[in-house]
Amino acid sequence: MKIKIFIILLVISTNLFGFFNFFESEQVSHLKKEIEKDYNNVDLHIQLSNEYYNEFLKSKDKNSIENAYSEIKIAQSLNPMDLKLVSMCYEIGFNLVKETKKQEFLNELKTYFDILINANMNIAPISYLESIITPYNEENFTKHIILLKKALKDNYKFVDTYNLLSSVYIDTKKYDLALQIARMGTKLAPNYYRFYLTQATALQGKIDNNEQNNNCDLFNDKQNEEIIKLLQKAIKLNTQDTTYMRHMLSTIYKRTGKNKLSIFLIKQLVEQDPKNQDNLLQLIENYTEDLQIDKSKELLATITPKDSELLNWYNSEYATIYILERDWNKASEYFKKFLDGSKTDNFYRYFTYSIITNPKNINSFKELDNLPKYVKVNDWHNDLKLFVQQKIDEKSLLAKADNICKKSEALYSIGIINLLNGNETIAKKYFQDTVNLKVYSYTEYIHSKYYIKNLK
Repeated sequence: MKIKIFIILLVISTNLFGFFNFFESEQVSHLKKEIEKDYNNVDLHIQLSNEYYNEFLKSKDKNSIENAYSEIKIAQSLNPMDLKLVSMCYEIGFNLVKETKKQEFLNELKTYFDILINANMNIAPISYLESIITPYNEENFTKHIILLKKALKDNYKFVDTYNLLSSVYIDTKKYDLALQIARMGTKLAPNYYRFYLTQATALQGKIDNNEQNNNCDLFNDKQNEEIIKLLQKAIKLNTQDTTYMRHMLSTIYKRTGKNKLSIFLIKQLVEQDPKNQDNLLQLIENYTEDLQIDKSKELLATITPKDSELLNWYNSEYATIYILERDWNKASEYFKKFLDGSKTDNFYRYFTYSIITNPKNINSFKELDNLPKYVKVNDWHNDLKLFVQQKIDEKSLLAKADNICKKSEALYSIGIINLLNGNETIAKKYFQDTVNLKVYSYTEYIHSKYYIKNLK
C-alpha cells in the first residue's frame, strides 16, 4: 500500500513540475556522465544544451529550456571568444525569457546582445523582448510604443519590430504612424507578407475611423484600390494560411462594388471550411447585397441561431430581405425582434423601423424623439428625423447633405417614403439618383438597386 502511495505521489509531482530529470533520456544521462569526467569539454556542454533544447521544443517544458540555457552558458564561459556560442546563449536565453517571463535573465542577455550587435549581427533587441513579454492591453500600449521605439534605435535592421510597432499604432488608431512604420519595414524586407497586411489593415482602419467620424471616407476609391493591391501581394507572398486575408479582401471587394469577386472569395472559404459559420454568414450577406435573394433565403434556412448574437444577426438579415421584397409586416416583425435583442446604438436601425412600420401616419415618427438613451444621434440624424416628421421638405434635406454619404441617405429616404405612399414613379427616380452615387456597400445603394429592378 505504501509503495502504491509513493508511486501516486511521484506521478503527481511529475505532472506538477514537468520532471524530465526523473526520466532522463539515455543521451542526456550519457552526456552528464561524460561531463563529470571532462568538465572543460566545450562540445559536451553544447551537445547537452542541444538535447535539453530539443526536449523543450517537443514538450515546452520550462525546466528543459532553463537547463539548456545553463549548459550553453557554461560552454560559452569555457570559450568566451566564440561568437557562435554567444549567439546560442542569446537565442536560448531569449526564448527562456519569452516562455517563462523571468526578467532576471535580461541583464545577462543585454551583455550578449551588446557583443553580437557590435559584431554587426542582426538580432532581436532586448527592448523587443521586453515588449512581447508585457501584457498586451490598452493600459500597456504606451509602454509597448516606448519599448519598440527603443528597439528600433538599438537595431533598426530587425524587421519584426516594425510590424509589432505598426500593430500597436493601429490598435491606438494612429493609422498614419502605423503606415509609416510598416512602409519602413517593407523597404528592409520587401518579401515579408505581414508588412503588406499591416499596411492594408492600417489603411482600412483609417477609412473606417473617418467614416465613424462622419467624414464619408469609406468609399475613397484610391485608398480602397491600394488596400486591394496590398492584400493581393500579402496573399501571394504568404505560403501558409491566407484565410483572414481573403476574408478581408472579400470585404473590400464588396465595398467597391465588386460583388462577384467578393462572393467568389467567400465561397472558396466556405468550401474550404464548411464548419466556419462566420464565412457562411458573410456569404449570405453577400448574396443579399448582390440581390440574389433566393440564395440568401436558402442558406438562411440552414441556420439555427443558438446564441443571442447569432439570433440578432439572423433577425436583421431576414428584416433586410423582407424590406427588399416589400413585405412590410414581416420586415417590421423581424426588425422589432432585432432591436429588442441587440440594443443597438445605431440610429439608422430605428429610423428604418419607424419608416416601414407605418409610413402614412405622421404620429408614428414621434417615437424618433424618444429613442433609448444608448442610441447615438448627431445633427444629420436629426435632419433625417425632421424630414420624415414633415418639419423640413425634400429640398431642405438635400441642402443639408454635405457629402456623398449623406446625399445617398437623403435621396433614398425620399425614395422610400414615396414608395411606401404608393408614388412608385417618383420613388424610382430617387432610387436611381441614389444608385448613381455608387456608394456601393451602403444599404441605400443595395436597396435602391433592387427596387429599380423590380418596380414597373
